[in-house]
Amino acid sequence: SQGDILKLALRLERGAANAYLGLIAPLRNGDLDVLVARLAADEVMHTTVFMTALKEQIPAKAPVFG
Repeated sequence: SQGDILKLALRLERGAANAYLGLIAPLRNGDLDVLVARLAADEVMHTTVFMTALKEQIPAKAPVFG
């Protein structure tokens, strides 16, 4: 169903955001850190869109990718 596809997409986007965020500290490279942080921000934006489509509440204080 459409809902199932949106839930899958949300799970994948959250996973991607967490993966990118997990790379920042190990890289220890200013240029790569910025690139990876931008990619993570993009994934978080996608996560927010899918959460909105699924009518899930966006956390006020917690990360949306958690």
